[in-house]
Amino acid sequence: MTGWLDRQQTDTQAAGGRRVRAQLGQQPVAGRADAPGRVVLDREGVADAEGDELADGLLSGLQYLALHARDRAAASGNAFLRATVHPVTAGCPTRLVHYRRHGFPELLGARVLTKAAPAVTVSDVDDMAAGGPELVAAADRLGSGLAQAFGRAEILQFSPEGELRRSYWSHESRPALERWTQQSDVKITDAEA
Repeated sequence: MTGWLDRQQTDTQAAGGRRVRAQLGQQPVAGRADAPGRVVLDREGVADAEGDELADGLLSGLQYLALHARDRAAASGNAFLRATVHPVTAGCPTRLVHYRRHGFPELLGARVLTKAAPAVTVSDVDDMAAGGPELVAAADRLGSGLAQAFGRAEILQFSPEGELRRSYWSHESRPALERWTQQSDVKITDAEA
């Protein structure tokens, strides 16, 4: 599965440990987006954070960072994970949407954010690197934390048990998701949230 990982930075912390940060997304542009991960501004200057891209970015970004931590930094054990939707400012307010209704945005939460709200969780590096249910469960915990900031109870694409919910992904994404689940130990379900 490919995501829209834009950039990677590695910082050295005072304690000698390493912290890897990935920035997902791109700078806001006016009009309709042609590429995944674009932040789209409407006429009022509100940016749309698309639910499928957020879910895909969490999955691919978490697995990429876990593989890096395990294979390049020889790290294992639990990792503290933190995610935010970026950019979110008073000058670039952001709402959570999906485009499943003929390309028109449908709001997925009651709030428009003017300040970034982080979501946090802990997950095992080796389990996330393996790409199995723990990766999806970690993405669910982070995604649900982000969705709650927008006024939505949970992210719809994942279940807390580490399953993918097919009906909440775009039709274009489903073939790639089904191929990915066949290669991993992740179940894909038609259950509703």
